[in-house]
Amino acid sequence: MKRLIKRRRCRVLYLPPYSPDFNPLELSFPKVKGGASQTLRDMNK
Repeated sequence: MKRLIKRRRCRVLYLPPYSPDFNPLELSFPKVKGGASQTLRDMNK
């Protein structure tokens, strides 16, 4: 596979393993989800 990619003058970029610990969006999502759930509950009253 590497040879084929090289022949096409392309390159492969390897990404680091995914970790939610390094993604700030993952840390804030539960707060957003909780706020949205509370808003929907309040609207249905």
